[in-house]
Amino acid sequence: MSGASSDQEKITVGLDVSDKHVHACFLDHQGNIVEESRLAATAVALRRRFGGAERYRVVIEAGLHSPWMSRLLLDLGHELYVANPRRTCERSTRTRTRAIAWTPST
Repeated sequence: MSGASSDQEKITVGLDVSDKHVHACFLDHQGNIVEESRLAATAVALRRRFGGAERYRVVIEAGLHSPWMSRLLLDLGHELYVANPRRTCERSTRTRTRAIAWTPST
């Protein structure tokens, strides 16, 4: 498989971050939800979930935790985008996380 084809098929992950938890929405290359999960907003939890062999396109909102989280995710080899929170005005965590995941394609 060529690099371009592999990049197009990469899973996109939207992260909605609060002080205690990170809500994640995983979308396949067609925009279908393949996983939704919640983990602790800690380096240990992020390493455990994102430290595997698969590399994702990760979108995280700019905020208090985005600097250290983005550095950690980049160090783990993921493609990273930091989104403007004003572009994701959804109120519920589930719809916010989905909106964040859709950000790179808009």
